[in-house]
Amino acid sequence: MSVLQGEQSPTQVFLSYAHDDDNVLSFVKKFADDLTYYSYADRGRNIKVFWDYEIEWGEDWRDKIYENVRGASAFVPLVTIRYLDRPMCREELVLFVDSAEKLGVVDLFLPVVVLGQGLIRDDSDNAATRHVATRQYINLREAVLAGTDSATWRRQLVALANKLVNAIERAEEHLANNAERLADIAPASDLELPEDRPDDAPSLQDHYQAAVRDVEEFGPILSSFAEVLNDFKEHETRLTRDIAGKPSSVAQARLITFAKEFGPKAHEAEELGRTLEEKVASADQNLRAVSKLLAQYGTRELRNAFSEEVESTVEFMQSIEQADSAAEHALDQFKSIEVLNVPVRRALRPLRNGLRSASSAMRTMLTWRDLGHFPE
Repeated sequence: MSVLQGEQSPTQVFLSYAHDDDNVLSFVKKFADDLTYYSYADRGRNIKVFWDYEIEWGEDWRDKIYENVRGASAFVPLVTIRYLDRPMCREELVLFVDSAEKLGVVDLFLPVVVLGQGLIRDDSDNAATRHVATRQYINLREAVLAGTDSATWRRQLVALANKLVNAIERAEEHLANNAERLADIAPASDLELPEDRPDDAPSLQDHYQAAVRDVEEFGPILSSFAEVLNDFKEHETRLTRDIAGKPSSVAQARLITFAKEFGPKAHEAEELGRTLEEKVASADQNLRAVSKLLAQYGTRELRNAFSEEVESTVEFMQSIEQADSAAEHALDQFKSIEVLNVPVRRALRPLRNGLRSASSAMRTMLTWRDLGHFPE
């Protein structure tokens, strides 16, 4: 049972949501206020809910996620399908879960499903969706629809406040009891390399080599993804030529053939996009860690080597972006066809999913270029 917190510093809770959802449902501020109230009124736990932290953190938000997980800060995403389609929401959710898993405090991830529960599945192409599906999330649908002044709303917020406090207490106990062991896997912003480090502690070279291995994994994935996208563009060009001016029956038959031929490739793109999104989220922490270690302790030679590795990866990724843009353009041309042709629509859905995952990963990768810039 929690003891009353008095004037102690509040535990931070980060609320993640899509602004479009709040524009329609108008519930986020009330959610934050009520969660704060019930956490203290029912459990004596003082919390502070941040729900515009992207503005406060600015471009450094990726670096700060790990730091806040180590402080037992909780992450509460208000999930709808619109939320899961928003790249920034997906990014921060995946990065938080990755950080929490590394530290053994995944309980601090407390998803709240507002709408779209039927599409929250653990076999989804969307990494963020899978993370939500595998947790015992709270379903807030009926409470939101009943209104923020309803008894249903109050019961749900009390239940969530209790779940939140329990998670924070478990995380605090784990982090306190395992502080020395967890220090070895902390990011570079919290690592130091003093002379009296234990002999078996990871060296700067160890961290650097791990980061380089992460980077090297992306080449084959990006190449395969680009091949699928280029293949789709060729199919689209050939198909457009073949059906131009043809009778409807001929065009429909050609479209069905296209759907059968390209379907397996579309599923390959979906899997590649999913893999890329997951690996980028994991590598992001390591690369930021090494960048900070190199800035403080690295030799010029090691810094230059790291910069070249990162720059090479980003440049290669940008070349893939051209294929990505061409595929997006081709898909736009298909929209009118998809409306009237179910086989084509079903065949292209995995490709769209793969492009969405890859785009999210590429957004993160673009930020890596700054990691290779070190002060003289």
